[in-house]
Amino acid sequence: MTWQSESSGTLTGTEGFATYQSSAGSFSLHWDDPFIGSDSLDVQVPAGFEYSVAGVQGNNIDATVVLMPPDS
Repeated sequence: MTWQSESSGTLTGTEGFATYQSSAGSFSLHWDDPFIGSDSLDVQVPAGFEYSVAGVQGNNIDATVVLMPPDS
């Protein structure tokens, strides 16, 4: 899945939140790309799941989040 958010003018940033429901539970993402300051991406996954994040750097968040289900 891919999405992006775009600031709406000069001297602005972008921030958003998304939650996805599944039979395993809720997966949530929160990103903040302020005009000034550090970018951040927070990920919350159901118990037992793990994740890795790459691509939060510089002046944009172009992140890849990989979810890994619990071992069966």
